[in-house]
Amino acid sequence: MLNKKQAEILGLWQEYLSNLSEDAQTIYSRAIAEFFRVTGRRPIDVADIKPEEIFGFVAHLKRKKLSPNSIRLYTIALKRFLELSGHPLDVQNLARLRMLLPKKKIIRETNSIPREVVKKLIMAASPKKSLLYHLLWATGLRIGEALNLRKKDIDLSSDPARVFVLSEKTGRLRMVFLPSDVAERLKPFLEKLADDDFIFHVTGDRKKPLNRDKIGASFRMTLLKLGLLKRDASGRGYNYTIHSFRRSYETTLAQSGVHPMVVKYFMGHTQGVEDSYLRLSEGSLISEWKKAEPTLRLDLEETEEKYTEMKMEIDRLRKEVEMLSSILVVLLGEDLTEAQNKDLREIGRELFQLANDINLKNPRKCLRDVKEIARKAGVLKFLLERKG
Repeated sequence: MLNKKQAEILGLWQEYLSNLSEDAQTIYSRAIAEFFRVTGRRPIDVADIKPEEIFGFVAHLKRKKLSPNSIRLYTIALKRFLELSGHPLDVQNLARLRMLLPKKKIIRETNSIPREVVKKLIMAASPKKSLLYHLLWATGLRIGEALNLRKKDIDLSSDPARVFVLSEKTGRLRMVFLPSDVAERLKPFLEKLADDDFIFHVTGDRKKPLNRDKIGASFRMTLLKLGLLKRDASGRGYNYTIHSFRRSYETTLAQSGVHPMVVKYFMGHTQGVEDSYLRLSEGSLISEWKKAEPTLRLDLEETEEKYTEMKMEIDRLRKEVEMLSSILVVLLGEDLTEAQNKDLREIGRELFQLANDINLKNPRKCLRDVKEIARKAGVLKFLLERKG
């Protein structure tokens, strides 16, 4: 039975934990439980804990191959418990403990991907990768969850369309709704598949999902082509990764006013003790999700239509450049003044360079070039007409 002092210590510890985030509470509680399990002591024996037992605990965590950050968090939890109990380590032993701790691992950033960047990625990627990126943006699925999806896991007949996914972390089945634009893009893909076929499968084998490492490499290559592949602040990761789609989804839900508990559900996060009694109705989930649906939609149909118009304009300008260049060749062979030759040659050279640099696979990037070509083509045409 606890005496008054021991009960006070445990009460202070619970009060301290209540000020922390849910994840921190879980880690700190796990750390203290592990310490007393390893040492064979009980929390009421805190006054008898020796520094050597703490050093031995650190060695135990290293043998378990915990990450440097986890070991440091476990040690911080133990230090806080000792401080609250009135038996903190002295300065000398604290210094010894710091020397025993592994160096803190550099944390790579996980940034959200802006909506406009997502559109560029989807337009620049191959059809299958494009659909995958679109789905990750619209659902917040982990890459492993998305790659394990089969045709039978998606229901496009319901309103709204939905995907049933087995959460990687909790092992529970959850339902995530699909915006209409990504649902429409999925239709032609699903029509070609059997119920047990993977949606994102390797070429020639629908029973084998794509490799997540290769997806990551392909994602970085697409970013590189767009000029968007940059290192994060740690210098060890990149500003955008496949997991960034998940961060973007969570941010979109939160900023759209979706209830935090519903956000956790859609993300597949554990909800702690609330898991035992929380039962969200389908109507409630739909109502909350609809708050974010307008932002989750990318309206690719409208975007693709604009890009098609842009491509037509580029083709028209290219034909005009070819026509003007043929006239230019003839005129430069005639007896023109040096100033006229210089003007025509300079404008022609810049015009041809701009035309050659156009990348039709990524028309959004060349809008500025198109405008410049139109301007220079107009000047060249004017000079040619005066000469003619």
